[in-house]
Amino acid sequence: DRGFHVLLFPEGTRSAAGELARFRAGIGLLVRQSGAPVLPMAIRGLGELKTRRHGWFRSGSVEVRVGRPLCFSPLESEAQITGRLHGEVKKLLDG
Repeated sequence: DRGFHVLLFPEGTRSAAGELARFRAGIGLLVRQSGAPVLPMAIRGLGELKTRRHGWFRSGSVEVRVGRPLCFSPLESEAQITGRLHGEVKKLLDG
């Protein structure tokens, strides 16, 4: 299958401290309506490369962690999906 893939950042912004922020509710709605599996990913170190004081990225290291694909039941609410996704990304960051 040569379907398409979409990369989304459900936080909608970067946190100043590089910590995982609350996910916007729209991610749960999008996942629920699409019925598509989701591949959770976490990016560590990106916040340290770009700060408000500097307009450009600096050199450094970025680590990308990829979880297992998640499928959701059509019976799960948008809030449940959003919470589950947040939890999976948090596990990737903490692990």
